[in-house]
Amino acid sequence: NSGMLILLCILPLAASQFVSPNEVPNPRTNFRECKMRSIARVCDPTEILSEQDRYRLNTGLTNMQTRSAGQMGTFCQTKGVEGYFVAVQHADQAFADALLEKWQPDAQCGKSVVVVLSKDDNQIHVGGAKKAGLNESDLSAVIAAQQQNLQQGRPVQAIEGVLQGIGKMAAPPPLPPGSVDNRVPNNNNNNNNGNWNGPNSSIIPGSLLVVILTIISCMF
Repeated sequence: NSGMLILLCILPLAASQFVSPNEVPNPRTNFRECKMRSIARVCDPTEILSEQDRYRLNTGLTNMQTRSAGQMGTFCQTKGVEGYFVAVQHADQAFADALLEKWQPDAQCGKSVVVVLSKDDNQIHVGGAKKAGLNESDLSAVIAAQQQNLQQGRPVQAIEGVLQGIGKMAAPPPLPPGSVDNRVPNNNNNNNNGNWNGPNSSIIPGSLLVVILTIISCMF
């Protein structure tokens, strides 16, 4: 009887620590349940983090999308990776993947991820990485590099490190040297060099010819 009583006490505790992906509110529509004041990218329904940290990560997610945006190509090619963050007591990779599939924040391009902090075991999981075009082995290395921050009780810094890593991974390659930037100074230099010598040498002979023709017409 005592063993059954202990089991009955443990089960509700375990259930309260695990939140199903279907139970996580969407910060785009139910931001208040996510403990945010307006439409956001962060959901922390059990207030694992402080409000200041939640908005700090919200800014980090916006910066990640800006950093990973391109300048040339189609809409989907130039669109940056749209990111969301969720903090729960316990989650795994399947949880993160299911959550992104449920929300589908970027159904058109598929360039979206959800970063999930599992508080109980100090783990970070990223849902949708492969679909968003991220290299999974590189992403694993980015997450592994933040384990020290997690173990030392710095989850916000760890998440920020992951967001910065994703932004760098997804960032478009730099524009090749030449073309636009190199042509502008050359054109300016050519114009500057020709402002006095080129135009004047062509204008003066034309002017003299007009004067001579005018004199001749007056004489006759």
